[in-house]
Amino acid sequence: MKKILVILVAVISFFLFSSFGDNEKTLSVSNVAISGELGKYVKVVDGNYILKHLKGVKDIAFSNKTLGISVKFELVNKIYDEKLLQHLLYVTYIYPVDSKGMRVEIPYKEYFQFELLDSNILEELLQGKVGDTADLLFIWRWSNKDHLNKIMTETTNFEVVSRYKSVNKTVSPTPNTTDSIVSSAKIDSVWVEQDVDVNGEKGMVIHFKLQADIPLNNRVCCSASFFQKDGKTSLKDNNDKEISEDKITCYSDLAKDDVYHYFVPLSLFSNANLSKGSQDLTFRIVIFDDSVVKDVSKFEILTYSIPVSFRYTKQ
Repeated sequence: MKKILVILVAVISFFLFSSFGDNEKTLSVSNVAISGELGKYVKVVDGNYILKHLKGVKDIAFSNKTLGISVKFELVNKIYDEKLLQHLLYVTYIYPVDSKGMRVEIPYKEYFQFELLDSNILEELLQGKVGDTADLLFIWRWSNKDHLNKIMTETTNFEVVSRYKSVNKTVSPTPNTTDSIVSSAKIDSVWVEQDVDVNGEKGMVIHFKLQADIPLNNRVCCSASFFQKDGKTSLKDNNDKEISEDKITCYSDLAKDDVYHYFVPLSLFSNANLSKGSQDLTFRIVIFDDSVVKDVSKFEILTYSIPVSFRYTKQ
């Protein structure tokens, strides 16, 4: 199945980026920066890449308001830590960069963040052999033509950002390494309490045990990401926008055996693109460093929980 997906995205990429038209720009890049853990394992192949308006592409929802860029990555080091590999699949983005080396931004210090369309292709690359390459398609959906014009006018390069970043030093990966990365946080267990009423609002409470090695008076922060039953496909609303809990809860004075709680209102799923009736969905608890509160563009993800199932009934 994964090979079929690889072929499908490759075919889409060929048709998208082999023709020329409106709202298209060629970027000649070399030594593209990759921040976070991903940069230890892959590099962007130097060359020309086309930033293109994907209008009219049937295989991509809302393509009339979508920009895309297909980027060739090469595997330079093997990953022997399955947990790290899974982290990297969900936290890898591309940011357009201007001629001064700065991220192209819109008002309120927000940046254009291109999301990876199909994490399965990245997963296959990371599980492959050193020297393997893969074309990864990143997309960004726009809602403002001024923003579209700005990005097409100012972008001359791009950077790759992997939001997962180890705080402590990593161990050089070898086939005998059982834990090639030492995270600054660890989620021991996660469980769900459903049909909970909090101040008149119905929802579920996510309970979890967390261990985090943080300096005195610092905090870690928590949010949740939601997926389909497979634990990989993002849960989206009827406008093809990912459903996520914007609320961020922070914790300090962490104790080893403490249980932490995170409330999720059922109203969050009211516009989910789901059929009526009961169905199994999944979520991941995401632990950030404290900087997420100060600047949402600069935070680092410390760790994820494994996908956890819960039951939801759409009326």
